[in-house]
Amino acid sequence: MTKDRNRRIWELRLAGATHAAIAVEFGISTNRVRQILEREKRRELRLLELEEADRLPQQPNSLHLTPHLRKLIAGAIGRENFTPDDVRSLISEPWRLFSLSDFKTRYRHELREWLARDERR
Repeated sequence: MTKDRNRRIWELRLAGATHAAIAVEFGISTNRVRQILEREKRRELRLLELEEADRLPQQPNSLHLTPHLRKLIAGAIGRENFTPDDVRSLISEPWRLFSLSDFKTRYRHELREWLARDERR
């Protein structure tokens, strides 16, 4: 499975293996090794970010949102630290939300889930 392979590549690199050695072992280019390592690094950083988000007293908080959506919402609201109430006021003016150039349908679902977490607490 690709996920297992990528995890193994990540572990080998952390253990000190070179890009070239990893490339030979897996039969891929060194450029592909770099791409995989970048993706795994982003994945690791996101997991740490989610752990931090769960520890914060404000629940839910903006760290629970994917980085790209968080950036879009922060830009629309005008500050990085926003609350579910800020997002609700943004949603109450749909033109502000949908005027965001990169706002996709999948983000609507993510926002709905995030706001539902706030209503459950």
